[in-house]
Amino acid sequence: MSISVLPICHKRLLIRVKTDRIMRFLPLAFQLQYKQPIMPAKYTLKIVTDFASAHTLRDYPGACSRMHGHNWKVELELESSQLDAIGMAVDFKAMKKATNDVCDRLDHRYLNEIAPFTEINPTAENMAAWIFHEVGKKLNTDTLHVSSLTLWETERACVTYSE
Repeated sequence: MSISVLPICHKRLLIRVKTDRIMRFLPLAFQLQYKQPIMPAKYTLKIVTDFASAHTLRDYPGACSRMHGHNWKVELELESSQLDAIGMAVDFKAMKKATNDVCDRLDHRYLNEIAPFTEINPTAENMAAWIFHEVGKKLNTDTLHVSSLTLWETERACVTYSE
């Protein structure tokens, strides 16, 4: 019984070796498109940007109830299950542009005067959720989506929002 199994295994191994040799000579985009991975691929891309703004936390029992400012740092992560014809999930320039377009609406502004923060408190948590959704409107597709947004209020304090 073990003798009949060995040739089958050997043939499968030989076929795989020949396939791998052939694949080495094909363009990478072709290989990735036609070679079935053992597990589905997931690419995570990240960009970092920043902006400065002031805010007041309404009904907060402390110093943050007075107007104060921060130099915010934004880390945006996108996930994709596919690469395009040239081997990219998304151009980093597009990620940066979409994120900067949203952050520019907050840069050097008093957040309490900007919707939706006229109605909801401009906490780091609310800001992270809002930026996440606004950038998602610009970048999300069938194969690409904003997976998380980390907003740093200081060098030692941040919030990460994801869905």
